[in-house]
Amino acid sequence: MKTISVIYVSYNSGEEILASVKSLREAGSRHALEVIAVDNASRDDSAARLAEAPHLTLLQNPMNLGYARAVNLGLTAATGDYVLVLNPDVTVRPGAVDALVEFMDAHPRAGIAGAKLLNEDGTLQHSCRSFYTFWTVLLRRTPLGKLFPKSRALRHHLMLDFDHASERAVDWVLGACMMVRRQAVAEVGPMDPRFFLYFEDVDWCYRMQTRGWEVWYVPGAVMNHVHKRASARNPFSRSLVAHITSFVHYTEKWNPAAYLLKRYRNLFKVLTLLVLDVAGAGAAYLAAIALRRSFHLDYFIAEPYQRFSLLYFVILLGTYYLSGLYRSSRRESASEELLALGKAGVLAGVVLMSSTFLSKERIVSRAVVLASVLLAVLLTWLLRGGLRALHRVLLRYHFDLRRLLLVGTAVEASALEQRLLRHPELGLEMVGRIAVGESEMERRGALGGPADLERVSAAERVQEIVVAPSGAGLPSLATALIWCRARSIDLRLLSDLAGMVGRGARAEDFLGLPAVAYRMAGLYPLERAFKRLADLVVGLAGLVLTLLPGLVHLGVSRGARRLRVEVLGRHGRPTRLTLVLRRDGRPAPDVLNPWAFAAVLAGGLSLVGPMPRRALPAPPPDLGALLTLRPGLTGAWRRRGRVDAADEARQLDLFYLRNWSLGLDLQLWLETLGAQLRGDHPAFLLARLRGEEATRPTAAAAPGEKGLA
Repeated sequence: MKTISVIYVSYNSGEEILASVKSLREAGSRHALEVIAVDNASRDDSAARLAEAPHLTLLQNPMNLGYARAVNLGLTAATGDYVLVLNPDVTVRPGAVDALVEFMDAHPRAGIAGAKLLNEDGTLQHSCRSFYTFWTVLLRRTPLGKLFPKSRALRHHLMLDFDHASERAVDWVLGACMMVRRQAVAEVGPMDPRFFLYFEDVDWCYRMQTRGWEVWYVPGAVMNHVHKRASARNPFSRSLVAHITSFVHYTEKWNPAAYLLKRYRNLFKVLTLLVLDVAGAGAAYLAAIALRRSFHLDYFIAEPYQRFSLLYFVILLGTYYLSGLYRSSRRESASEELLALGKAGVLAGVVLMSSTFLSKERIVSRAVVLASVLLAVLLTWLLRGGLRALHRVLLRYHFDLRRLLLVGTAVEASALEQRLLRHPELGLEMVGRIAVGESEMERRGALGGPADLERVSAAERVQEIVVAPSGAGLPSLATALIWCRARSIDLRLLSDLAGMVGRGARAEDFLGLPAVAYRMAGLYPLERAFKRLADLVVGLAGLVLTLLPGLVHLGVSRGARRLRVEVLGRHGRPTRLTLVLRRDGRPAPDVLNPWAFAAVLAGGLSLVGPMPRRALPAPPPDLGALLTLRPGLTGAWRRRGRVDAADEARQLDLFYLRNWSLGLDLQLWLETLGAQLRGDHPAFLLARLRGEEATRPTAAAAPGEKGLA
C-alpha cells in the first residue's frame, strides 16, 4: 500500500473542496490518502470550514499567491509516494485513484498522468491536448473559434480525432487532475510560480518532457469536472487578464520565435536606445534654439541651424557609440550611465564648439551648441532611465527573465541559486546545471554532462551559460565558446582569477600563449592626490555645513546620541568612526553628522572607500589589500539591497580596489546619495558596531577605548 498526497487549492472554494474530498473518500482506494488544502486567503469562510474538516491538513497563505505557488506549498508538505493535484470542482469516481496509481507503477518514465474527465452531463471533456500555437490561442480565446469550429488546428489541439478510450502519451493534460511522480518533481522542480493562474499545467508538462519524463492520458481513471472556462465567458474578467498574462509568460519562455528574439535582443536594444537618443538630442536642440530666440528675436536666422543640425546629430550620436553607450547592460546603474553620457557629452561638446571656431563665418550661437549638448545629455539620460524603469516593472512581474545554465557542481549550483534569490532585480533564473564530474552522485539532479551542453541549452531556451570554477578546466569549454558566439548565448566564467582582473587588464597573446596583461596607468599617483584633495575640500565644506544642524539635532532630538567606534584605517592604523543615532537606534542622515566629515578632513576616512571594519588586535591577513585605502563614509557596500553579509561587502570592496578611479568614486557617491540622505547602512555592519558599543566598560571610557573583535 502506498500513500497518495492529494492537494487542493482554495480561494473561496471551501464548500467545493469538502464535496470533492467526500467523493474522494466515498470512491475508496487501496492506498492511504493524505489530503492537503492550501487556502489562498479566501474572503469567505472557506478557511474556517476546511480547518474543521477531519483528516485534512490546512495550509493558509496570508494573501492570494496564485495557483502555482499554492500547489508548490502543498508539495513541500506532502509526504506521499505520489502527489495527486485536484481542482476543487472535481468529483472522484470509484477506482479512479487506484487506476492512476497502477498506471504510474507500471510506467516508471511517466512523470504526470491525467484522468479521463467528464462534464456534468456525462459528456467527454477534452482534458488531454497538444501544445498551444498562436493560431489555436486565437481560436480558443476569440470569436474566431465560432467562425472556424472545425478548424484543423483546433481539432489537433483538442485531439478531437483521438478516441479517448485508450492510454496515450500526450503533450499535456488539464491541471484539474494530475498525478505526479515525486522523483519527477525532484528532477524537474515544482510548478513555475510566475504563473498566477492558467498555463502552469502546460508549462509543467512541457518541462517534464524536456527532462525526459512522459505525460500520459489514462482513461481507466474517470472523474467528473465542472470546467467553468471563466476567462472565455467574460471578455473583461480578471480571469481573462490572468489567462493572457500567463500565455505571454509561457510564450516568452518556450516559443522558438520569442527565444530567437531574446537571443538577438542586443540588436533591438541598440535600435531602441538609438531612437530614444535621437528624440532626446532633437528635443534638446530645439529647446536650446527656442531659448536663444527668446532672448534675440531680431537676430535669429533659422537656416544655419538647420544645416548645423546634421553635424550636431552625427557628432553627438557618434560619440555615444564610440563611448560604448550602446553596449549598456541591465546591470548598469543610472549613475554609471549618467557619468558615461556626461563624458561623451563633454567630448561631443568640444568637437562641436571647435567646429564653430574653425568656421570663418559664425553661423550658429555657441551658447546654443553648449546648451543643446548639456540638455541632450540630461534628456537622453532621463529617457534611458524611463526605459530602465519600465524594464524593472517587467522584471517585477517576471517578464524578460534571462535563463541561466550552470556548468558546475551541485554545491556551486545551490550557492548561485541562493544569490539569485537575494537579487531578483537582476531578472535571472537558473534552469539547471551541467555536471562536471562523472560520478553518479555528482550527476544526480543534473540536466546532463559537458557533452550535452548544446542540446540542453537549446531545449531549455538558455540565454546565458555560467561556468563555475569546477568547470573552468573542461576541454569542451573552448568549443562551447565558439557555438555560444554563433547562437548569441552569453558565456560567463566564475573564476578566482577574474578577481585579479581589474582596471587596465586585457587578454592578449604572449609568445603564442594566452595571457592577461596589466598596463598600469602613469597618472595613478596624480589621481590619488586628486582624491585626497577632493576629500579635503568636500570634507571641510561638509563640516561647515553640517556642524550646526548636527549639534542642534543632538541637542533637541530626544534620545539622539553618538556612536563612536574604532575602525581600521589606512595601513591598519586605528581611526575613529562616528555615527549619529536616532532615538530608535537607526543612524541619522549624513548631513547631521559633522564628526564624519571631520574624520575625512583629518585623514582617517575618505568620502568614498571600502567599508569601515572594526579595529582588531590582529587584523585578518585577507584584509591587507583593502587597508591600502582609507575606509569611506560611503561606497559600494552602501548600495541599497546589494550587501547582506560581510563577505559580499568584501567582494565589492575588492572590486573597488582593483578598479578604482576618480570616476568610480563619483559614480558610487551618486549611487549612494539616497542612502547618505537617509542614513542607511548595511544591517550587519550596524549590528557589529552596536556590538562594539555594548563591549564598552562605561560611556565615559569611550574616547579612549580600543575596538574589540
